[in-house]
Amino acid sequence: MSEVVNQRVIVLLGQEGKGKSATGNTLHGREVYEFNKAMRKTGSKSDIVHASCSRTISNHEYELEIVDTSGLFQSRNVAETALKLIQVTDFKPHMFVLVLRSDYFMDDEQYTADILKIVFGKHIFERTMLVLTHGDNVVHDQHLDSLQNTFDFVRELFELC
Repeated sequence: MSEVVNQRVIVLLGQEGKGKSATGNTLHGREVYEFNKAMRKTGSKSDIVHASCSRTISNHEYELEIVDTSGLFQSRNVAETALKLIQVTDFKPHMFVLVLRSDYFMDDEQYTADILKIVFGKHIFERTMLVLTHGDNVVHDQHLDSLQNTFDFVRELFELC
């Protein structure tokens, strides 16, 4: 039997097509977010979609509100992206989940991490979980070590998160 009901707001962050919607659907345990949105070009428009679900973890019931930020980092205009990020804080997030595709790092991933630091400071990563996606493949420790040795910003994110 569940002891306590806790509400948590989780914000999914990352570039288009990296697995935010799939991560959100996994957290929900069902398909809530559409994958084809990530495949559609939206210019600088950001579609923020949120949905709630309940989860029981270690005899505690959690009411999760999961916010998918499709298109948030698509613009290269730092001021525009910063304003959109600040709007996300209206949801009063408890946790950020930064979704990165581990088999295809580009400047976009560095840009995403840099924007988060610019807008919120490094302390944002104290409440950030990294999710590395890799299609249907499991990401092994060897691959994580290789990423940290190859990309300085990945090593820094691993240390900060």
